[in-house]
Amino acid sequence: MMTSMLTPKPLLTATLLLLTFFSVNAQARVNIVNTGLSFSYDLDDRKNEDKDDDNYQSLAITPKIHLTSTGLKDRFEIRASPSIKYDIIDSETNWDNDLFLTAERSISKNWRLTATDSLLRTDHYESSTRSDSPTTQESTPELSADFGRARYWRNTFNLTSEHLYGQQSTLNFGFDYNILRNDESENKTYTDYDRYTGSITNQHRFNQKWRAITTLSVVKGTFDDTSPITLLTEESPLSDDLMEYRLRLTGENDFSRQTTVSLSYNYIGTRYDEDLQVDGNVHQAQLRWTHNYSRRTEIILGAGPSYEKAEGQDSNIGGNGVAQITYKGQRGSLTFGIEKHYDAENFAGTEEQGIVDKWETQLNADYQILASLRINGRIRYTYEDRTDTRDTLSDSLASTAPGSDIILEEYHNDIFVSGIGLHYSFLKDYTANLEYTFSKQESDRVSDEYDDHRILVSISWAQDIFSW
Repeated sequence: MMTSMLTPKPLLTATLLLLTFFSVNAQARVNIVNTGLSFSYDLDDRKNEDKDDDNYQSLAITPKIHLTSTGLKDRFEIRASPSIKYDIIDSETNWDNDLFLTAERSISKNWRLTATDSLLRTDHYESSTRSDSPTTQESTPELSADFGRARYWRNTFNLTSEHLYGQQSTLNFGFDYNILRNDESENKTYTDYDRYTGSITNQHRFNQKWRAITTLSVVKGTFDDTSPITLLTEESPLSDDLMEYRLRLTGENDFSRQTTVSLSYNYIGTRYDEDLQVDGNVHQAQLRWTHNYSRRTEIILGAGPSYEKAEGQDSNIGGNGVAQITYKGQRGSLTFGIEKHYDAENFAGTEEQGIVDKWETQLNADYQILASLRINGRIRYTYEDRTDTRDTLSDSLASTAPGSDIILEEYHNDIFVSGIGLHYSFLKDYTANLEYTFSKQESDRVSDEYDDHRILVSISWAQDIFSW
């Protein structure tokens, strides 16, 4: 069946706001229009530990249009690539949307406004990161991969005001509005939410050696419970609404032309509206050393103490750190890194909320084999320790928090993701892509375990058709 296209009111409002930045003085503008078309085949084979296997195959046709308009004091850009997608297994036809708008306007020599809006409607959990705000932390959180294929739409609007002052110093004010909604379907999977973020970022250069960076953000999240109990009773037994507070203070010293030393402090606080949810606080400090051995090789080493305290639980005192090496050659790049840190993950679209203690190891590589052939690959392993509230005592992992009636579940996940891609350009305007991704999750909760194989094949054409 053919589903109707969804045009949310926030997108229309954001479009009007973006157009107010756009100057119509054609005599001082450069306008370029690029169009394209792609054909793709998507295969996804997922095996769940205690559920039915989830197999998926689709064919898609995606027209594309890209308009950029640049003036003396402003710039406007729009990218649209709607898709007609045919689900081979379910014999259904659906619309996917991928629309992005951005506008910049220099109000004065030292003041610039930037607005972006991104609408994504799809059935794959990977989210677009191209609209991430430079002034807010995690302006578009990644969706969890636990649910596999699930149709949804999300809209991300950002407004940033950048002020330049002094010597290489800036003061930025930012506002983000993120929306996640399940598509019109009887099978609701992701937890719908509205996420509001206000932030202030100050980068102050004292002199050629010293710089300070301060970032403060406040996040408000309102959730719509789509659990089976709520759908049957039309009453939500537990509110997931929350507030997040994030503060990061960094002092940097350019010790030499090749070496930078920095000391940072990071605070994360979560406050839930519901008393049965567990509020938490994280304090992390880190001393970091960054050294450029050459124009192509950079090494980062950092370490420091961490303190985490959740309501009704014993405090955790540990450490955080990072070790990373990056090499950029003439034909490719290689990055290997390990990081240990705490974070708050409340907007992955699942019912899991709270502080996460994680180790992340990743290897990313990119190499230009020929002028027309490029290959890239990635390997990532993540170890997560989580604590989640529960409304049942049936699980042996659940325990009562000291001094409270809150039921807690402590568990960990092992997540392994690897992927490889081949990209071949031919006949000047054509590109063929072959991408393979393998994802595996092992967990103390058997219901969260899965193996996922994905193959994506596409042929695309794109060309600048005219400019003026």
